[in-house]
Amino acid sequence: LRDPRTLKLLDPACGSMHFGLYAFDLFSEIYREAWAWEQQRGPGSLDGSLAAEQELPPLCQSYPDETAFLRDIPRLIIERNIYGVDIDPRAAQIAALALWLRAQRAWHEEGIKATDRPAIGRGNVVAAIAPPHEPELREQMKAMLDGKDAALFEKTLQLLKNLPQLGVLLRVEQELPALIRQVYGETGGLFKESDAEKWQKAELRLREALVEYAQAAKSTYQSRLFAQDAMELLRMIDLIREKFDVVVMNPPFGALSAGVKDSLGKAYPRSKNDLLAIFVERGLETLHMGGRLGAITSRTCFFLSSYQKWREEVVLDIG
Repeated sequence: LRDPRTLKLLDPACGSMHFGLYAFDLFSEIYREAWAWEQQRGPGSLDGSLAAEQELPPLCQSYPDETAFLRDIPRLIIERNIYGVDIDPRAAQIAALALWLRAQRAWHEEGIKATDRPAIGRGNVVAAIAPPHEPELREQMKAMLDGKDAALFEKTLQLLKNLPQLGVLLRVEQELPALIRQVYGETGGLFKESDAEKWQKAELRLREALVEYAQAAKSTYQSRLFAQDAMELLRMIDLIREKFDVVVMNPPFGALSAGVKDSLGKAYPRSKNDLLAIFVERGLETLHMGGRLGAITSRTCFFLSSYQKWREEVVLDIG
């Protein structure tokens, strides 16, 4: 039994977040059961190994009483448990709003006044948007960074150029280690701790510079939008680098469109016959060991001979 604050669910094609809204109620029950479990068996009775990595004390030590804990559950679910991505920015906005409204309803049902409700952060619903491309603004931003950070910023934008078409199918986490080593020097291995640490520190500097850029006295509306879009891309990278306990989706299906056929065919040779097969393969890649994936799919990929390699090597993992 895990500390529920460490459980993560992803919908990689979330639309308006139907799966997430159902999961919200499920997570609420999980939190309540976790609290009761700790009360009966004491601190440490839940597996807190991941919580310890995040410097989270046991639930019963994080809140003064059950009332305070129950009041915070909706915020915890949105900020820690439910993740979503969509290539349509409007859908991502609707999904984030739907979760926020679900939290408000939960508080309303508990009789918690608006003034007593915890503030909810931005959550983890991300739009797969295009990198900002205004050359002048990009140069202004890079001028605020040192040479290596500026190079990293530019290369990161180039890395994400196909994000609006591919979303989570873009394997950023596989490309990022080589990019880090290219900019900051060779460290060996595939994204070892030294690589990860360099990215985290550089990302923090980029975020601070973007905030400063957006808040500058001479900042224009265009430059603020530029900074906002760049921050969204950093959020997308963070999400793609996560590992999840559950992936649920109703992915698009059918033949690949001309614009992405070549790139996706090379990236997912075992699944290139159908977009839904690619989403399933990608979803399995993002899971923790022992994680679970659920997808609403067509029947096609489960009986046609052209999908045999996909069934054996991806779904059954016997290739």
